[in-house]
Amino acid sequence: MPRISKEELIELQKKLITDIDIARHLGITSPAVQYARKVYAIPSRYSGNSERNKEIVALYAKGTTAPEIANRFGLSACMVYQIAHDAGVGKNKIIRKPLSKHYEQIMELYGKGIPGTAIANKVGKSLKYVCRIIGSAGVEKKWLPYIVR
Repeated sequence: MPRISKEELIELQKKLITDIDIARHLGITSPAVQYARKVYAIPSRYSGNSERNKEIVALYAKGTTAPEIANRFGLSACMVYQIAHDAGVGKNKIIRKPLSKHYEQIMELYGKGIPGTAIANKVGKSLKYVCRIIGSAGVEKKWLPYIVR
């Protein structure tokens, strides 16, 4: 059972508004406050805000990052992720730039089946560097890299 009564939690929710502020006031964790709300079937102050949630989902689906949305609406990034997840929108993939100006050359040589050590020698970089480039491309490695010491 929660450490707080239902009536006390309702009063604190009216006064302090957020679960984080309530938790600080009581000296407990925010998940403990959330658990108490679930046990007592008290909805979150933000749960009925469907217009805001629709706007958050639309922004997230367009590629706006969760921290940017969180700052705009005064929420945490975790809450933005939760709202998006509840609406069935997956996480935004981070589009990464190639790590190197040698990226194209390394991937071309790798595609031809040339071993990593030979690629490293040809490009003038370390084997570890070549492995990192190939790994960042999300390609399954065809060879096991070995380092000659």
